[in-house]
Amino acid sequence: MKDYYIGEAVHIGNNSVIHPMCTIGTIPFFYRDEVDEFKMVDIGNDVVIHSGTNINYGVLGKTVIGNRVKIDSHCHIAHDCKIGEGTLIAAGFVSGGFVEIGKNCRIGLNVTIKNRVKVADGTFIGMGAVITHDVSGRIIADRKNIDKKLLEKIDTLRGEFQ
Repeated sequence: MKDYYIGEAVHIGNNSVIHPMCTIGTIPFFYRDEVDEFKMVDIGNDVVIHSGTNINYGVLGKTVIGNRVKIDSHCHIAHDCKIGEGTLIAAGFVSGGFVEIGKNCRIGLNVTIKNRVKVADGTFIGMGAVITHDVSGRIIADRKNIDKKLLEKIDTLRGEFQ
């Protein structure tokens, strides 16, 4: 019994793991009816995608998941998104279309990112954040204020991952 769906125009790199109940290469929700052809999903090497995650085909270009990305359970990655190498995404993440997340980012539980938003390399986005504008630099975005000690600890941890 097949417990996942992988579309025809999906490339999956070496040593990547797709867990049960994932749908990869699905037709996206898009506001225009005149889309004649959906593009591909390109998944890099050493990627792990946990159960219940959905990744849409691109509409105007590819949806790209970079090398060494880890995506937790029950996430939705919309059409034409680009997830940078080494990024970790926790459960419940939802993106609109055309979102670009840089390299080595950390995305917390239940984060939502509005369509066409760009997140810079190395950004940490805390649990429950709703991101509606581009995030650049070492910004920490979440629903509560974060103290200096936590910022210092995150910088230390970030150095260990790079």
